[in-house]
Parts: sequence; C-alpha cells; structure tokens
Amino acid sequence: MQPTLGKGTSTKDTIIQILSEEWPLSVKQIYERVKKKSDHPLTYQAVHKVIKQLLGEGIVELKGKNYILNKNWLKQTHSAYEGLLKNYSIVSEQTGQFRHLEFDSMMDFGTFMINGFYLNNSLNPKKKECVCFWKHAICSFGLSEENNEACRRIFAYATHYGISASNTFLDRWASDYLTRFGKNCACGVKYSAQDYSFVQGDYLMLAFLPSDFDKEFSDFYETAKEFGSAEAKKYFDLITKKIKIFVVIFEDEKLADFWRQEAISLFQRSVQRAKTK
Repeated sequence: MQPTLGKGTSTKDTIIQILSEEWPLSVKQIYERVKKKSDHPLTYQAVHKVIKQLLGEGIVELKGKNYILNKNWLKQTHSAYEGLLKNYSIVSEQTGQFRHLEFDSMMDFGTFMINGFYLNNSLNPKKKECVCFWKHAICSFGLSEENNEACRRIFAYATHYGISASNTFLDRWASDYLTRFGKNCACGVKYSAQDYSFVQGDYLMLAFLPSDFDKEFSDFYETAKEFGSAEAKKYFDLITKKIKIFVVIFEDEKLADFWRQEAISLFQRSVQRAKTK
C-alpha cells in the first residue's frame, strides 16, 4: 500500500507518491503534478529544492534529465514498496528483453495488472489504446476501493478495450461492471491473441493459468446464472485461491499495434451487431 495524499501531506511525500505512479518525470512535470495535489501554494523553486533534497538523500535518482525513485532506496524501504520495485524493474530492462513474473493468486495478479502494468504510464507515454483479451472477463470486484479508484484513473488516461471470448452471464456482468468505470467491453468475440493477453503502449503481458484452475474458473462462469451472495463468495474464493500464475512481459511495437487495431475493430463490430438486433 502506497502512502496516500491528503490534507497536510508534505511536499516530499507528495513527490514520492507522484513518482511511484508515473516516471520518469522532469522537474517541471513534477511541479505541475504537485500543484494539483497540494493543499497549499508552492513555487517552482520550492519544489525543485525538495527534489534536490530527495536526490541528496538517495530517494530519487536522475535518468537523463528526468527523475525516478531510486531502486536501492526502494529495496531498503519497508515491504509496502516491494510491488513498486517490481514495477520499476519492468521498464529498466533493455528493449526486447523478457520479464518473467509469478503470482500466487488471481487477486495478486489483478492487483499487479492494475497498479503495476496499466497504472504505469511510463509504459504508454503516447496514451495509445489499451487492450485486454481474456477467456472470461475479470473485473475488480472483490479488490480494494483503492484498486477501483486506480481503475478510474487508468481508464481516464487512455481508452481501454476488454474483449472476452466467452459470453456467459458472468462475462456480461463483469463487462458491465467495467463499463461503468469507462472500459469498452465486448463478449463472445473470437480473437487471434492467446487468452489473457494484455496491451499497454508497446508492451505486451501474457498470463498463463494452471490448466486445472482454468477449468475450475471456466466451469464457474459457465454454470452461474446470477450474481448473488453465493456467487460472490465463490468468485472471491477463486480469485484468492493459492495457485501459480506465470506472466511474461515484453516490448513489441508491431504486435502491440496489431492486437490494438484488432481489438478496436472487434469492439466496433460488436457494437454494430448489438444495434441491428
């Protein structure tokens, strides 16, 4: 859990929070964001002075002419920053390299997908359309309100598409849930990508679920005809179940653009079909 910004938050904490959500940033970009978040007036010089203090304390470091959080500081900081350190490592690798991650549950993976992949704006500085290709639509139901708020920020930053291969009641329910946050969703649509493939900027993330869990998860979606208390409990039990999810993240502009255009086309066709019914 990252520190929250509220009344009385110090400029130092505000800058750390900003750089935990978006990086790298110039002094001017940091100043503009601090002004929006701060509850008292600040000058450019005052913000620049605090950044220099953070640099001297080893909390931030220079990347070219821009600033990021210092990963050595993150390593030494309490466990609340462990996930953030993992997120930073994604974009610190050389272009073309694969990043391999493992998660212990769907909830852990979903939290990372929101906060580490889609909320990581440095992966998508041009605000290109983002895509989720999934066998079954998965929403943030059951996650914290902080994660729901993160979803709102994600969908406000760039246009998002969720393309589900299945068209069960729960797929439509989850898609409607996400639509309320601002995501464009379509169900029962075939696509060329592997199930559970995600696009953010020129980066792609592929998630591999254990086959027995994949079947159990699909069986639940196929049989549920409503979403009452029993279904909510089963859904929560499934997303918190201890399993191993293997994830690969890599950069490929051509494939990202191909899947992006495919998702946009599939969504538009789905909308047209709905209009003709």
